[in-house]
Amino acid sequence: MNIDTIQGRKKMSSRTGIQKLGDRGEEFALREINKASGCLNCKHKRGKLKTLLGSFAAVDLVCEFCGQMYQVKTTKVENTSMLPTSVRGAQYPPLKDRMDAGIFHPLVIVLFKKGKNGPDGLTRTWKKTGTVWYLSPDLVEREMYYPYETTLHTGRELVMTTINLSRQIRNKFIQIK
Repeated sequence: MNIDTIQGRKKMSSRTGIQKLGDRGEEFALREINKASGCLNCKHKRGKLKTLLGSFAAVDLVCEFCGQMYQVKTTKVENTSMLPTSVRGAQYPPLKDRMDAGIFHPLVIVLFKKGKNGPDGLTRTWKKTGTVWYLSPDLVEREMYYPYETTLHTGRELVMTTINLSRQIRNKFIQIK
């Protein structure tokens, strides 16, 4: 599937810039994790990740063998060789409900280099300079997630998430690519 033209059944042109960046990051993480080893939970030879199509709140990828779901967050940075101190996340209520139930999914952060001449405000070499970072679900902590309120251009109010990455948390991530 070409992420420059179609994501699931939605044409990329109907998506916002942030959604396009997220779609690009999910596809990039999917490709790089599958190329490296496949599912980081089961490590089975048939444990390849697939994109969860539609609106499955707070998770984006799933292993087709063991069912492990992954949350993917994508951001643009100057330096892709180190994690930023925070990343904007998804809607907070579904995430909070899962955390209250004791459900934590692995966190995958995709970093793309800011720049010009590439798609969505990225460098032309975004595929080469992009990095993928993985945090195991047993290392994900409730304290990483902070809610904030925002209003969309349509006037709809949402409670979104900022994921704060302290030095201690950043040191627990594994760089996949």
